[in-house]
Amino acid sequence: MKSADSKVIEISSDDVVSYENGIFKYYDSEKVKEVSIPKSASIIYNGSYTSRYTLDDGSSVFMPETGRVLIIYNDSGSVDTVSVTSYTNLIVSSVDATDGIVYDMYSSKGNLDFGYASDNELSWIITDSNGYIKDISSIKKYNVISYAKSLDN
Repeated sequence: MKSADSKVIEISSDDVVSYENGIFKYYDSEKVKEVSIPKSASIIYNGSYTSRYTLDDGSSVFMPETGRVLIIYNDSGSVDTVSVTSYTNLIVSSVDATDGIVYDMYSSKGNLDFGYASDNELSWIITDSNGYIKDISSIKKYNVISYAKSLDN
């Protein structure tokens, strides 16, 4: 829980510059600022704790293409938690509501499998742009979907 003395900085993915050797750089009013992220900091990626600093493609978890980074300081002024929300976008070509698969128009790598055909305990919530919960059958061809997926699915 955030106390009254802790500080939170929200950085849009558009303002992220780099992450290297524990130093996170971002734009703030056209000036590049640096934040040292200690190894002891908790990393939350798309809502789930992770100890990973890189994604499967080798890129940094701190560099979302679309999303945001929250830097949360503790009462003593040190970075305590970094929370990254990273969205993947796709344009729907078709939907298989029975098996729970949304097909990406431009890449099979972008297909979104809700796991209906497996016994996995996946946790998905589909909402519209206003936050209303929807069923997979409400997704139509040419809809644009932005989703955030944890590193452990």
